[in-house]
Amino acid sequence: MADTATESGTAGRRITWARAGVATVIIGTLALWLYAFLWPQPLFGRLEDTTFPTAAEPVCAEARAAIDALPRAEQARDNVDRADTLDTANAKLDTMLTRLEALPRGNDKAARSVGEWLDDWRQYLTDRKAYAAQLRSDRTTRFTVTQSQRDKAQITQSVDRFANVNRMGSCATPVDVA
Repeated sequence: MADTATESGTAGRRITWARAGVATVIIGTLALWLYAFLWPQPLFGRLEDTTFPTAAEPVCAEARAAIDALPRAEQARDNVDRADTLDTANAKLDTMLTRLEALPRGNDKAARSVGEWLDDWRQYLTDRKAYAAQLRSDRTTRFTVTQSQRDKAQITQSVDRFANVNRMGSCATPVDVA
């Protein structure tokens, strides 16, 4: 009889420890999800000083509208006509970047981030110009984008992420190349 009571007590403790373990996992998981949804997390790349984004959005919107008014790729007569349209769009982007570079950038931290973003934009524009030049002589050429050394991804991802988290949607890369 004594052995049965001991076995029963041990089994009861095992069940209690198992339940406590499961309850701990459930409570921990619930706490993690509550933290993730209820406490705002800072967005990577978000500028606290909004001087630049506020001034930049209208500049980008103007350039975007001009590019959107150009003929689409499928409307081109041939590869040279398409390259001409890309040259026109690239000139609009070049002007946009020149205007953006002249805008006030805010505090030192914002100025550094904006400078890196503009460098990425310039690289993307260089890629676009190279594509347009290649397209003139080779209608089968493909548009390739430089990989960011900072992010180890296509440079368009860092350009677009920065534009979007800083509420400059018009400053993201246009989708007119394809």
